[in-house]
Amino acid sequence: MTKVQYIPWSPRVIMTGRKFRLPVQTNGACPKLETGEFQIIDHRWSERDQAFFSYLKSPMESGDCTIIVQVEDQSEQVSVQVCHLDQLRNPHEYNGVYWPRRWPVGQPWHSTKTR
Repeated sequence: MTKVQYIPWSPRVIMTGRKFRLPVQTNGACPKLETGEFQIIDHRWSERDQAFFSYLKSPMESGDCTIIVQVEDQSEQVSVQVCHLDQLRNPHEYNGVYWPRRWPVGQPWHSTKTR
């Protein structure tokens, strides 16, 4: 039986109209993607990474989207938040870090790195 092993990486947030690569590691068959509003551009197998890479384009409208990957009777899903540029520029906190990572104009720089 072929199964989805995992999706090692996916964007948490992406800007509208951007292209990205979604890797899916399986132990055999090509996965089927239910991409919702994302446009599938292409896909390929990478022998070196033992993964199928799907090239997707994000929708032009903002919102929360789900991508479902299915191989036979196994499935896995990821959620991606699609935002316009103005939404990405609004300061917000995620996992204790303030985004976007820049300092206010005319103010002294203060490092937020912890290493």
